[in-house]
Amino acid sequence: MLEGLLEFNHQFRLSAKECLKHTMFDDIRVEKLERGAPFEIHLLCDGMDQYNYALEKDQFCDSVNDYKQHIIAEI
Repeated sequence: MLEGLLEFNHQFRLSAKECLKHTMFDDIRVEKLERGAPFEIHLLCDGMDQYNYALEKDQFCDSVNDYKQHIIAEI
């Protein structure tokens, strides 16, 4: 599961919903209390062309701090 969460490309990354269905949460899950989020967060950096896998280079942000600023601005 951790590997799926660390996937850079959002198309392949596990969603929160997928993670919560993992068997590791079976002992604490209360399905009747679960509900979906009111909206999805779409980050500009999640575009399919933002990461060059051949060069292993991000084409959107230069640093982790840049990502933090974009995330804060979008939420």
